[in-house]
Amino acid sequence: MYPIRMHTKIAVLALLAVGTIGFACAADKAAKASATSAVHNNDRNLMEQLAQANIAEIEVAKLAQDKSTDQDVKNFARQMQTDHSKALQEVNALAKARQVKLPVTADDKHKAALTRLKALDGAQFDKEYIAQAGVSDHKEAKALVGKISSEARDPDLKALADKLAPTIQHHLEMAEKLHAQR
Repeated sequence: MYPIRMHTKIAVLALLAVGTIGFACAADKAAKASATSAVHNNDRNLMEQLAQANIAEIEVAKLAQDKSTDQDVKNFARQMQTDHSKALQEVNALAKARQVKLPVTADDKHKAALTRLKALDGAQFDKEYIAQAGVSDHKEAKALVGKISSEARDPDLKALADKLAPTIQHHLEMAEKLHAQR
């Protein structure tokens, strides 16, 4: 009888070990799922909006560098592409750390604006590009980073908004100056 008891004890210990390992794996999966859902929905939405704004600005800046006939507008567009590409990289890095999937293409609103700009040429293109992508979109971006700074729960998202705010303000001032010249 002694050998049977020993086998029973070993079997019970083996079952406990398997159960513990299974529990640990389940707990690990739950922790990962919780990390993904730990991003508040509002923060997720704000990150998506920030990504969209940068994607749109990059796309329209590329178009302006090709279509514009004004060197000042081309220079502005080049600066927009550079700065917004850096900003998008930072938003993407934060989203990746938070396991948030961001859009990689412009939304319908920005696609429609891009389509409208594609139909224009020369001075009319330059004027519309500066008015829309320069002034209007940067006013919206300024409001967005202000909203993120005040409403986001994620301290890193708030810090990113605070970091981007001076650049957006500078872009807006540059755009308003160019707009006044047209």
